Amino acid sequence: MINLTKEIFGIGEVFFNKTGKPIFMDDNYFKGKFYDYVYHIEKDKRTKSMCIYPDCPNKSIKKSHVIPKKASLKNIAKNGQVYFPKYIRDTANYSFELISIVSASTFPGFCHEHEKLFFGFEQPKGEEDSSISLQNFRIICRDYFAFRIRQKHLIKAYEHYKSEIFSYNNKLIELHNSLTNKNIKLRSVKDEITEDFESQLSVVGDNISEIEKDLHLYKDSYENGNDNVVNYLIKFPYSLPLALAGKSSFEINHSDNNSNNKFIIYLSILPQKTDTILNFTFSKEHTDDVNMILANFIDDFRMLSFIESFIIYGSDYWFVNPDLWQNFPKSKQDKIKTDLLITTYYPTNELEYSIFDDIRKNFIEEHKKNNRFDLNDKLNLEAQKLTYFKKYSKVE
Repeated sequence: MINLTKEIFGIGEVFFNKTGKPIFMDDNYFKGKFYDYVYHIEKDKRTKSMCIYPDCPNKSIKKSHVIPKKASLKNIAKNGQVYFPKYIRDTANYSFELISIVSASTFPGFCHEHEKLFFGFEQPKGEEDSSISLQNFRIICRDYFAFRIRQKHLIKAYEHYKSEIFSYNNKLIELHNSLTNKNIKLRSVKDEITEDFESQLSVVGDNISEIEKDLHLYKDSYENGNDNVVNYLIKFPYSLPLALAGKSSFEINHSDNNSNNKFIIYLSILPQKTDTILNFTFSKEHTDDVNMILANFIDDFRMLSFIESFIIYGSDYWFVNPDLWQNFPKSKQDKIKTDLLITTYYPTNELEYSIFDDIRKNFIEEHKKNNRFDLNDKLNLEAQKLTYFKKYSKVE
């Protein structure tokens, strides 16, 4: 995009650097702005705000747990801590960090009154309480909160950058006018950075609009008692060393009418003392498609594979037992970190490797004891997953 001041005063000279930006906008300038942006987002994530429940005028508490602390996180913690995957923006990679279960999965979301909505199933052995149907509503509220914060600080950064480059260029235009007796007026300044801001704001705005639809759909379903939202509760027979509260896109191809249905499933994985609650939530209109997906994972073996795929290809909002993560060989840790970056697969894509080795081994032994010879091919496939990282063992 042609910039008049650059044409007049030159690039790589006194006023503009070699990238065509104002002379003060070097690498350190942009790094500082980026870290400032991240700092304020992280600060807002820890700062009380208005209750996220639609139309509530009350102040939020500082820490609303998306995953129940006592009923789930405590079951996978070691010394009150868990590991979680953290996306590092400046390196575009994942690291795994320890966090206290006091802070894990928290955001300043609900006021004291709306926190009571979730009280029943947050208690140990509270999985039978009807309030568990609201568990995945918290995922929607958390995502809405996170995107609004991002939008807020993107707008601030965008407006600040526009103001800086306009002011800088306008002063040069005024200088040029004074030297040449011309009357050039600067209306606006745009470059690839303002265009990138506008693109990001458009994407964030679209995400907020989609989340708002779910937010009000789920709120209306709760308040009016309608069936526009469907909850499936499935008990997995082992206590998983991992807790999750996330969502994933899915796609079903219908060959009969040559159509593709895309939709969202919200999933909470809530480990109990002896088993794990899987809480699926989705819009009623997608019931047939969800049933079609879950029909492929009807037994515990296949459900284990689905869970493993969901935490890699579906959502990175999960917490894991420290011993489990630390006992993974480095090759397995690195593979998980790399695969978390993949955005082209749905959770229906089966992993080539095992994450929960002990549970998979128990399943294999149980099926062998029960003489399930009809599952020989499946058992062989599952056994291969357990040996996936053996090829790296000599290197490590």
